[in-house]
Amino acid sequence: MQNRINLFFLIQVLLICILQNSLLAQGQINFTAFGHQPKTVPDSLFVALSASTDVDKTAQLFTQIAKLHLQHGNSDSVLYYAKKLDTLSLGSLKETSKNNTFKQQSLLLLGNGNLQKGFFDDAMAAFFHGLNLTNKQKNYDLRHELQLGLGKSYFKKDSIGKAAALFTQLCDTSESPQILAEANYYLGNIQLQQDNRQKAKNYYVKAQELINDQNSKVYLAATLTLGNIHALNQEVNLAYLNFEQVMQKSIAQRYYDLYTQAILRYGQLSREQENYEVAEMVLSMGYANSLQWNNLEMQKDIIQGLIATYKAKGDFENAYALMTQFVRLNKELAQQQNKETIKELQVQYETVQKENEILALKETQLQKENELDRQRTIKKAVLYGFLAVLVPIIGLLVVYYQKLQTQSKLNQQQEELSQQRMKTLMNKQELALAKAGLNAQHQERSRIAKQLHDSIGGNLAGIKLQLSSPNMDKEVQKEVALQVNETYELVREISHDLTPKKFIQDDFSALLKDYLKRIDQNATVEISFSAHPKERINLISEKIKVELYQITQELVTNTLKHAKAKHIDLHINILDDVLQLLFEDDGFGFNLQNTSQGIGLKNIKQRLHYLQGTIVIDSALNRGTAITIEIPVLWS
Repeated sequence: MQNRINLFFLIQVLLICILQNSLLAQGQINFTAFGHQPKTVPDSLFVALSASTDVDKTAQLFTQIAKLHLQHGNSDSVLYYAKKLDTLSLGSLKETSKNNTFKQQSLLLLGNGNLQKGFFDDAMAAFFHGLNLTNKQKNYDLRHELQLGLGKSYFKKDSIGKAAALFTQLCDTSESPQILAEANYYLGNIQLQQDNRQKAKNYYVKAQELINDQNSKVYLAATLTLGNIHALNQEVNLAYLNFEQVMQKSIAQRYYDLYTQAILRYGQLSREQENYEVAEMVLSMGYANSLQWNNLEMQKDIIQGLIATYKAKGDFENAYALMTQFVRLNKELAQQQNKETIKELQVQYETVQKENEILALKETQLQKENELDRQRTIKKAVLYGFLAVLVPIIGLLVVYYQKLQTQSKLNQQQEELSQQRMKTLMNKQELALAKAGLNAQHQERSRIAKQLHDSIGGNLAGIKLQLSSPNMDKEVQKEVALQVNETYELVREISHDLTPKKFIQDDFSALLKDYLKRIDQNATVEISFSAHPKERINLISEKIKVELYQITQELVTNTLKHAKAKHIDLHINILDDVLQLLFEDDGFGFNLQNTSQGIGLKNIKQRLHYLQGTIVIDSALNRGTAITIEIPVLWS
């Protein structure tokens, strides 16, 4: 916590210096960094709360204050008053209906607070709990709000199918303009995530039409994402106009979380336009605000933007430092959430849903049975009439079915025979390759043994005889020295034969660059590579060069085979006698908990163990993969 506070004040000092010059140059864009959480709740509510002695009124004030904090992005305050309301519903309220209503309201606030803070698992647990309670009552408005929150949680957790189903259901069942606008807004987000820009734009415009208030938070959020579409379409001026409009109105309406999101997009667009100073300033200011509000999810997004900015500037040391911070935030978010509770609540919710469906089916079944009883007599007469015709048809079908079974077994046997032949051929090929490898090794060993015996062995035998001679004059000594030098050169020649010449003769950074250039020319992926400082990297030992080259080959091969990436970034630098390799792609990614390690990854870890190196992998579905490798440097 102390480190965060120190970092916050450091950023604040830097921002003051940068911001003064930037504001003078731009003249019209108002960026704001907050040294404290801005005041969002009127004092009159706190006065009323302190004076309240009525339980119902106190619960209503808790709800009102929490909703104001939620609207203005103060997630910690939302969670605080949600827990106060939950305690009040358990300990003070006597009427069961009011007890349940305030309990459900506290769970709704608790879910939205955790959702805003970035604790998506805890948010889902609260929404599931609230929905299980609403199944016992007919409070449809509150149920729709809980379903909306659950849909948002699914969207944040990348469960797109479940999220889309909930938002579509809300569009069909809810009559609330606010809920309909938010459901359309998130359906637009889903379409934009799938790069359906026109469909996404239609949903955002519909959301704005439903809410019909340009100062509404949903209206401004739709304006912000429309700016994202402008940026994707290279309409830069329109995108900046949208972001500036959202920033100005968010400050006026005190939507501080939305204001920071607009800052994030403004900084990202500035980076894409290579305006790195503005991007770094804006993103650093947004990071300071997210630290002040303890919003971990927002911190992750802004850190990713800063990492991309530093990489674009060539500042790989700061990019690597922030990558470490990013990994720490991911671990912190995972550790603070209770996933087991979510699973239990989800099972309960789905069970209740299925029970309701079963009850509806039973009612429908009763109605159908009455109709079936009426028609059963008529059907019997018809069935008896067709029975004589059906018997021979059934016989023909049985014969045809038996024929199909026989044909299917024959096809299966032929397929098994083909597979056995394929396996036999593959085994023969593998055996041939193994024999060829063994023969090559045997020939190489025989060549080295012959060279050792014929040249070095003969020289050493001659040197031994001459050294054992009692009468060794200067001529003999000179001849012995020449034979020793010749033997030394032969040993060097054998040693060099065992190490690939390309790692001795060529610059290592140029060798890697040529390899990646060949891949870039022959594949659909775009590869960027940088090495700093090249002079020091070219001086590392041949052992590290060989292993690092093969590790790079393995990483690129895995990305081309499995990730379906469009871009690969590879950066190598040396800092404090530690070689650092940062490998990133924008492919499919994978789940670290549910994915077993393949042969390629195991080989990489074995090579790093041999070099006393370490590896850190950060990946998630649909978010690409980032791999950081560190190796202690041995100089050649």
